Amino acid sequence: MIRNTDKRHAGNVPAAADGTAAGAFGSCREEDLLLMRCSPETAPDGEIVYKYDGNTPPKEITLGALEYIVRHLENTGYKFYRSKLEISKKINDFEFYIHIYGSDRNGKGYRARITIDCGILNRKFDEWYFGHNLGYIAADGYREWELYGKENYVNSVKDIIQKLDNYFIPLTNRFTDDIDSLVLDVVENGFYPDNEQMGYRINMDFLKRYGNRELLEKSIQKYYDSYISKHYEVHEQFKKILFELKSGQKIDPYVLRDSRYVIETIVENNLNIKLK
Repeated sequence: MIRNTDKRHAGNVPAAADGTAAGAFGSCREEDLLLMRCSPETAPDGEIVYKYDGNTPPKEITLGALEYIVRHLENTGYKFYRSKLEISKKINDFEFYIHIYGSDRNGKGYRARITIDCGILNRKFDEWYFGHNLGYIAADGYREWELYGKENYVNSVKDIIQKLDNYFIPLTNRFTDDIDSLVLDVVENGFYPDNEQMGYRINMDFLKRYGNRELLEKSIQKYYDSYISKHYEVHEQFKKILFELKSGQKIDPYVLRDSRYVIETIVENNLNIKLK
């Protein structure tokens, strides 16, 4: 079972005159940043160091925190792309990304808050399979992390690393090393097996690419039984759109958008889904 979801903002590290990147990364050159060879400042025992004051821009504090996360992941093939504020890994057909967003309300001396989205793409077929706020992925609710202040900074960095290690990284490993059994687990439990708040979530592109007709039917039936059939208005719209598509009628593109691809998959593959 898996233990373990858009657009990406751009961010910049100011550059020094000699071409090195300034700010939280000290005097590391850009190519070193890309390859994650810049060591974060730590005490001899590996303690996370908070070296900022009330005059430090929130973005610099954020980049400092990212040093520790990047350093932690450096032996697993992840690279840091500073222009995107993104840590990602490309292997085989897949891209795994960890993207950091700074709050619009951040400000010097009082707030340096971030959110983190993690996701999985198929680069070869241009398909998005999985992605969400790291809090949801880690069987938690929506999460933000406060980096301003030593205690917040240290606790947030440790929590982010822990959630990546326990949830997102194991899932990405299964995409490259264990995808056949991953498909079976996703069909059985969805992409969020430990998170009741998220419910049974599947992805049609993923299941069509790596599953088969039987697994598609089973997953859509479970989705219908666990979600669609339990909400009267959604259920009625679902049946209406399904009938219209099967009849070749034009449908309203703005109705039931979240379930539209599921309905289209049923029609395109002539799947046998038992409706109530």
